Formats: sequence, structure tokens, C-alpha cells
Amino acid sequence: MVDKNAFQQRFDAMLAHAGMTTLAAFADQLQVSRQVVNNWYNRDGRIAAKNRLAVQAATGVSVDWVNDGIGEMQLRSSTSQSVGLDIEKLQTSIGYVIDVFLYTQTPITSRGVARLSAGVYDLLISDEPVNVIELGERLKKQVQGEKNVGQVEAGSTDSDDHGGTKRRAAAG
Repeated sequence: MVDKNAFQQRFDAMLAHAGMTTLAAFADQLQVSRQVVNNWYNRDGRIAAKNRLAVQAATGVSVDWVNDGIGEMQLRSSTSQSVGLDIEKLQTSIGYVIDVFLYTQTPITSRGVARLSAGVYDLLISDEPVNVIELGERLKKQVQGEKNVGQVEAGSTDSDDHGGTKRRAAAG
């Protein structure tokens, strides 16, 4: 029997953590060919970058850990402990904003997406109830000017209000 290299040992640990016993079962779970997974395991010694998110979602294990032994094996929850971001809500806010740009057939700019997403994210993480239909209507109106959803109306376009405190004070 051939000794397994460090990558293969970590790969096996990832499969065990995910409750999979074979490379074939793992390939089926990822919906990639068995040859692709066999190549990672036996030849490449790496999980391909384009499959990174799918592998992490299927196993709950960090691809950085599997590929290079960097960091911890298990992924943390979707809320980043270091910066306090709720990744799912951030992704949701960006999705809403991009959908509105596409719906209104307005050219998408990175600045516009960033500014509007920050405002939507602020609303999603606040304790205030969010009416998604109303939010969509507000976004449609504001997309043309790329104004932040949480921005104080009387402020300049560079005067964002992401913390929620000013917005609540201004509303109250």
C-alpha cells in the first residue's frame, strides 16, 4: 500500500467530515466527472479554484485547508467573526441591487452597486422590519442617481449613512 501525501490525507479527512466514503460519491455530490476528482486526488494535489465554492458548500471544509493546510479545517458560520459581516445578507443585498439595475435596464457600475448594496445591507441587518416590495420600489427610484438607500435625503451623494443611527434619528 502506498503512503498518502499530506493533500490526500486532508482530502480523506474532508470526505469523512462530509460523510462520504469514496471519491466517486464526492464527484456525484459535486456533479462533476469522477475523472476530475480523481485528477485532484491522484495527480494535481489540489482542488481546482473554479470548484472551490461547490466543494466548500458540499463539505463545510475550507479548500485552503485541503489544498495547502492553511487555517482551520471547518468553515466558520456565514457570519464572519472578525468583521461582523453576515455574508448571506451581504450576498442578498448585492443580488437585490443587481436585479434592480438589470430590471431598470440601467448600466451597472461598481460604484453604484457598492453604494446601494451598503444601504440595503444596513436595512437587512437592522432591527427594523423590511418590506421587500417597498425596498424594491425604493431601489428602482434610486438606481438612476446611484444614491444609497440608507442615505439622508438632504445630504450630498457622498454623505452615506450606513450605521443606522442617523437614519433612525432623521426618521424619528
